[in-house]
Amino acid sequence: MLGRTLSLLKSKVARSAPFLHAKHGPQNYYKGNRCRRLGRHTRKGGYVVDHANKVPDFRIPQIPEDFPLKPYVAVGS
Repeated sequence: MLGRTLSLLKSKVARSAPFLHAKHGPQNYYKGNRCRRLGRHTRKGGYVVDHANKVPDFRIPQIPEDFPLKPYVAVGS
């Protein structure tokens, strides 16, 4: 009896908090893919990218030729 009561409570809690994705959300719900916006939309339907603040800037140091360690991937591949 106690097992059946606990299973009913568990299923009630599970039904009250569904997963949020496009199939079970509102009609226009879009979850996205966990990336941030790189710019903004304009009034005329265009898109302006904000290079100064939002585009990642990868700075790679210059490695001298006589450096003792070698890269994992060959340069010619």
